[in-house]
Amino acid sequence: MFAHWAIRRVPNEDCIILMTNDAREVKKLHERSKGKLPPILGLGEVRYAIMDAADVCGVCVHMQSYETWIAQKTADWYKQYAES
Repeated sequence: MFAHWAIRRVPNEDCIILMTNDAREVKKLHERSKGKLPPILGLGEVRYAIMDAADVCGVCVHMQSYETWIAQKTADWYKQYAES
């Protein structure tokens, strides 16, 4: 969700809100929620999620261990696909 949704901090609260109007992202969210959400968006609709900021910080700390691997993988893919 962090890569494909708009994210903003909620003023005066310890949480963030994530929003999208991308039907593909909504479909993914629908599949993860086991059908509890409508799988499509109507014209002008958005989906949102609210997350506790402490949970977001925990995810960021966890992802730091993958930082070097992601950087190397990105460089490898660039050489493999963009330079050929």
